[in-house]
Amino acid sequence: MLSEAKRLGMWLICPPPNPLEPSDSAGFASPGRPIGAEYEPVLAWDFGSGLSEWDALATRQWADQIRAADRAEGRPLVCRPESGLRTFSRYVDVLLLGRPVLGSGLELTDFGRWLRERPRLARPGTPIWTTVQTQPSPSLAVQWAALASGEPLPTAFSGEQIRLMAYTAITSGSRGLLFESETPLDAADPATRGRAMLLELLNLELSLAEPWLAAGSYVETVPGSEPEVLAAVLETDRARLLVPIWSAANAQRVAGRAAGNRVSFTVPGVPEEYRPYLLTAGGMEPLRRNRETGGVRVILDEFGLTAIVLLTQDPLIVNSLAQRSAQMARRAAELRRELAAAKLQSVPQVHARLIDTRSPSPEADHWLAEARRSLQSCDRLLAARDYSAAYLEAERAMRPLRMVERTGWQAATAAAASPLSSPAAATFDTLPLGRNLAARLASAGGVPNALVGGDFEDLGGMLAAGWVHVERSAEQLHSTAELSPQAARSGRLGLRLAVRPQDPKATDIVVEMPPAWITSAPVYAEAGQWLVIRGWVQVPHPIAGSVDGLLIIESLTGEVLAERVGETAGWEEFVLYRAAPRSGNVTVTFAMSGIGEAWVDDVTIQCLDPAATNTTAQPIASRPVRLPPVGTAGWR
Repeated sequence: MLSEAKRLGMWLICPPPNPLEPSDSAGFASPGRPIGAEYEPVLAWDFGSGLSEWDALATRQWADQIRAADRAEGRPLVCRPESGLRTFSRYVDVLLLGRPVLGSGLELTDFGRWLRERPRLARPGTPIWTTVQTQPSPSLAVQWAALASGEPLPTAFSGEQIRLMAYTAITSGSRGLLFESETPLDAADPATRGRAMLLELLNLELSLAEPWLAAGSYVETVPGSEPEVLAAVLETDRARLLVPIWSAANAQRVAGRAAGNRVSFTVPGVPEEYRPYLLTAGGMEPLRRNRETGGVRVILDEFGLTAIVLLTQDPLIVNSLAQRSAQMARRAAELRRELAAAKLQSVPQVHARLIDTRSPSPEADHWLAEARRSLQSCDRLLAARDYSAAYLEAERAMRPLRMVERTGWQAATAAAASPLSSPAAATFDTLPLGRNLAARLASAGGVPNALVGGDFEDLGGMLAAGWVHVERSAEQLHSTAELSPQAARSGRLGLRLAVRPQDPKATDIVVEMPPAWITSAPVYAEAGQWLVIRGWVQVPHPIAGSVDGLLIIESLTGEVLAERVGETAGWEEFVLYRAAPRSGNVTVTFAMSGIGEAWVDDVTIQCLDPAATNTTAQPIASRPVRLPPVGTAGWR
């Protein structure tokens, strides 16, 4: 890691040397000894991720030692706890927050709400940084590989997915972004080069808005004239920043159509003398505005995925930002053009694999032709050194390509019970893999249920088979898990999960971690088998205190492809198709993430090769219907 960092010339965040472990002569060897010069490129010390209350004491001792040895540099201490945010915020300078969002069932608007709520669980004033995914997790990549049949697989999420997650984070109070990468960014393959260019362009854009993003105050979120567009308003002493985002449903998988004309926003409380400017890495241009009841109406003649609008009367701010954007305009236009050209090459290839060759798609053909024309215009403007106009044309080329992606994704997933059913629906580029899954399911034939106890009719049989009820200690909450006639979809009983506040008058509680969950008996699966996990759930009322609702988590991908169920209109079926990358047990967990109740019934797990399963029926005994918890546990 050290040699890699030196070769790249920079580190963003690095694990600090451990004073309790031996070190070479140049490093940190004992308490009180200064940290060695080889750590000079480090910007912040990373104390680890996935931390719980059990790690608090060790983190505190380690932090004290590093502060004593790093007084001259004063680099911030950072950690990424899963729980105990208030405790860890006393020991480190910055909390790093993150969770799998891209390709998941967590909507970007809910991710933003989750980020805005986290500071309430920490020490007041603690800065928050956010991780942003750029590549699929290993567990998601494994699911794609199981479907590929030798086909090439994407190694990164799309630029739109990454951009939307980054902008959602900065408009939700995050003071810094950490772009995560599973592989080095200096590789020469086209996918890595494209990812590096995207991150370079994002950093250019965000550097223009840095004063507001790093130190501005969040004012409010205002709706746009398009129903899927929301804009955050940030404020400093002499200016405001309006940051609109096209927040369509399922945009964490495939961006919305994200192409609108004359999209407007009414921004309240803006002084009469403030003027709006569109701020991009390709240039800065004044915008039209109208004074009306309720505030100032700002109009964007063209709006794509995201934008940054400056509102100010200060000529020093305007001149400074105009000069900075002009300085980066050439590089920004070149980056935007290369990204558009790469997308124009990949989108038609995926689209051709999705459609029936006997059924032409004139709408998509029109959009692709429009993108080609815009890219050709961009090239002419670049040759004429009109970088601001070239940047705009490259952005115009992206919009029809997003239309092709969105309509293709909607058509491919229309018949599914949920986009989470198939791993192939996580991005546009992986949609063709869904055909391979459909072919496997069609040839599977009748497969028996291998899960014991999923009908929730007998507690003794469930316990004997290995069902587990876990409660996590939470001072303000009380949880219940029971087999109840109220929760029965079929038979006599169903599973009822409930979480209530200890004080019935308590409102507006933010639940840090799921207070209770039930994990199924294990089902043995052979490597390479496909599993079909089915069941029925009902959530009578919205679950408060959390954005996740009832979480349905299979053990093969964990939270990455977890199903999230909010309030339902009666019973709803869930279906999850997953591949077993290695032989072993598979379970499904039902977790109450907040305050409310949920009912579950008729859960089954089928293996497509029934002869390879290793599950036998368990005898049913008579037991009380209350599910006893095995104790408290951390959430992993």
